[in-house]
Order: sequence, then structure tokens, then C-alpha cells
Amino acid sequence: MLSSDGICCDYGNGSYQVTVNDEVVMSGGAFQSSETAVYGECSDSTPTPAPTTIAPSPALNVATFDATLGAPRCSSVAGSCTTVGTALLRGKANNVEPKGSNALGTACQDGAKGSYGIDPATGNDIVGGDESVEHVTVTATDASSGGVLRAGGAARVTAVVHTWSTGSADYVDFFVTGDPTAPEPVWKFVSTARGNVEGDGQIKTLTSADFTLPDSDLVAVRVNMRYAGQKSETACSGGDYDDVDALAFAVEASSSDSDESPLLDFLDFMPASKPAAKQQAWVGKPEPDIDCTSIDTRDRCAASGSCKWRRTNKSDVNFASLRGSSRRRRSCHTI
Repeated sequence: MLSSDGICCDYGNGSYQVTVNDEVVMSGGAFQSSETAVYGECSDSTPTPAPTTIAPSPALNVATFDATLGAPRCSSVAGSCTTVGTALLRGKANNVEPKGSNALGTACQDGAKGSYGIDPATGNDIVGGDESVEHVTVTATDASSGGVLRAGGAARVTAVVHTWSTGSADYVDFFVTGDPTAPEPVWKFVSTARGNVEGDGQIKTLTSADFTLPDSDLVAVRVNMRYAGQKSETACSGGDYDDVDALAFAVEASSSDSDESPLLDFLDFMPASKPAAKQQAWVGKPEPDIDCTSIDTRDRCAASGSCKWRRTNKSDVNFASLRGSSRRRRSCHTI
């Protein structure tokens, strides 16, 4: 600690040393409350800065809203593309999202339920806030060594989201397309991440698996955040609390000499038959490990797809924890 006897005492004796261009210009440790030393020389002219071998940090390639696509877009090729630093994806279309659903195409829209979960003034959680995708970033896996988003290269997506409650019933599905200008793009599934990870309260950062960028000069990723349910084959889960956002970005041309069109190259990786892209309600088996007894509202219970709102019975696992009239109340249970 710094006291009235130099650098010492509670944590042992200490010292300091100041160097300029690897030359020690002042040092010490035994002094009273402060010590001053003068080094170098003064001049009326502006000194020439010392050379440095540290490369400057590259500026973020920040997306802007593309009115034609109806979604954020980075028009320059770079190592990454991000919406961080903007409010383009903040919230959902039914609350504070400035441009509505940014999904690409018109068939997929945000869910109609849910309140915004972040205080714009403080950035903190709002009690009772619901799901939203806040920011999306796509990064070349070799960006740290100077790589750029390149057709045929590897990339990953990072999404900053706001979960409902602990996020244990929230999932984020990542998709990619090589033809984002199509009326309804065809999406390829990348991976799924679950929202029950550590974060800043209900604000979580989720990352996709690495994937190969399609052979196209413009690519897009879609982030489909859903409450319960299962991954949608059309990249649009369609749940009441779901949020769907896309990010388009320029890609450096592939070094291959293929004469095929970028779209045909991308479709080579797709199944032979794909259903028409349309908003859909979830049908089928939900993701596992949803704790129905932790859901405390009838609406959320019904929307989970695997739980039912009913009277608590003696056979229920949570019966013993309830007391008195609470044992006769209705609550959420596994179907």
C-alpha cells in the first residue's frame, strides 16, 4: 500500500521503476507521502514520437441498416462484422427494436409477447424482462492473425442476448445463407447454444460452432432465439417469445476457379429437399431438461410445449415443498 512512508507496510516493502525506451530514468521506494523526479529535456518544438512495433487495433467493422435487405449489413470486407455499438437489434419488434424484425425476408417475424429486459439508461436487467437478441458479431476464425471473412473460410457467430429468468429454457439457433438478397433465403443450420450460462445477470454471450462461409460475395447469418421448442428446419421457430435477427456482410472472393454460381456452390451443402420458408409454430418434441416446476406463470408454462398448468397433486415432485392451501393451487408440471 502507499502510505506516509513510501511504498510499504501492510503488504511488505516495495519499490517502483520508470523506464523510457528500455532506459531506467527514475526509481525508488523510500519516501514520505510522495516523490517527484525530472527526466528528459524540455523543448519548444513537438518531440518526435518514439517508434513502436505494436500494431494499432483495427477499427470495428460496424454494420448499418440496409433498407433494401431490411437488416443490418457490413459492406466492407474485414475480419469481422458487428452490430455492437449500435441499437439496431435491441429488443424485439413488439417493444423497442427500432426497425422491427431484422430476419431477412418477410415470412419470419419476432414473437408478439415479451417485455424489454434491459434498462437503456443503466444497461442493467429489468425484473421480469423477456428474451431478446441484443448484438450479433460474425468473425473469421483467423481474424487475430489478419484473416478476413472469406468465401470458403471458417467463421463463427457471437450473440449477446437477454434471457428470461436463468435462461435454462432459452435456446439460440445459428444459421447461415449464401443468398441473403433472395425474397426468402434458404438457411443452413450451424449449431445451437443454450441460455443457461454465466453472464451479467440475464445478459449472456453465446457463440456458435465454427462453420464454412458459402462461396458468395454477400453472406448472412441468422440468430433465432427461442423459448423452449426445438430447432426449426426453416430457421424460424415462430414462438410468442422468440426473437429472430440477421446480419449480412461482405465476403472476400474465394481463391478457387469454380465456374459455378455462388448460390449453386452453397446449395451443394443443402439437403435435396427443403420445406418452404414460413413462420411456424413449434410442433414435436422439445429440447430436454426444462424444469417445469420452476416456471411460475400459466402463459410461460403453456408456451414451453412440454409443461402443463394444473392443480398440484400428491404425486408431484414439488408437493412436499408446498404448505397448506398452496398444495391445492395450480402450478406448472411436466406433461
